Amino acid sequence: MVKKTNLTLIMTVILFCLGLPAGYAEDGTVIAEYRYGGLELRESYVILTAQKAFFGNLYTSRVPPSLTEINGYTIRTEHAIPFLIRGEENKQFIILWNDEVCYLFKNSRIAPYKGAEGPVYVGLEKSECLSYVLTPAKATTASSFLKEPATATRPRMDYAPENLERFGLDAPWVENAPGAGIGEKVRFSVADDDGEFAIGKTVGFYIFNGFISFERPDLYKKNSRVKKIKMTDMKTNKSRVIALQDTPNPQFIDINDFAGTEVELEIVEVYPGTHYEDTCIGGIVLKRLRK
Repeated sequence: MVKKTNLTLIMTVILFCLGLPAGYAEDGTVIAEYRYGGLELRESYVILTAQKAFFGNLYTSRVPPSLTEINGYTIRTEHAIPFLIRGEENKQFIILWNDEVCYLFKNSRIAPYKGAEGPVYVGLEKSECLSYVLTPAKATTASSFLKEPATATRPRMDYAPENLERFGLDAPWVENAPGAGIGEKVRFSVADDDGEFAIGKTVGFYIFNGFISFERPDLYKKNSRVKKIKMTDMKTNKSRVIALQDTPNPQFIDINDFAGTEVELEIVEVYPGTHYEDTCIGGIVLKRLRK
């Protein structure tokens, strides 16, 4: 017998995945449509048409509820970082997206978003929200990481592997080996979680390349990015080399054939930075089955 709580959960998921905002269709062809992809259930959406960007219940404590649509938006890249822009120059979000997922970030250095950690929106393509959930990488470790001492204008910065779990702006994992970090490694867990949200098998993960910053998009190109990684199943030692594009947008890596619960990534080749050799990875997000 299915428990009553599970039936409620199923119905809630169906409603927020299938419900559409009234009146959006006349504003043009839908380019992309996402429902909230995080652990907690939220009736929240992002819809991009040719003319307008719609946001339904997007807000958290950091995002004003008045932001429901942007008319006449553009998506423009600066130093490879894509911004969703209202009008000519008003940057609303960093938007990291593909056909499957969408992550929105605000400028975490100005009110009301000051000090914000992580994205203000996590979205899955609408047809996938019944089956999958996006969760942070877990138990992340690395062979090295960069520590920058405090200066007169900023505190000490540790670009630790745990940053991959938090996935915030200006806080990538940065290796700390000589040169571009060839051979440096990062590990994380993909084990099932039978906790409060009862999420299941990890089918793959999204990697977000480079140093991602709202105020300093130039740091993406100035630092090195990963071009090729060697991915290893730590249980079987089975591995393969994967080529990554030079973009901060999400890139999916399938691990359905993995038998273990721990993945290791090793830097094999990089896109060289124009100013610094340090190689950066902005975030890692697991794609998992809903139970």
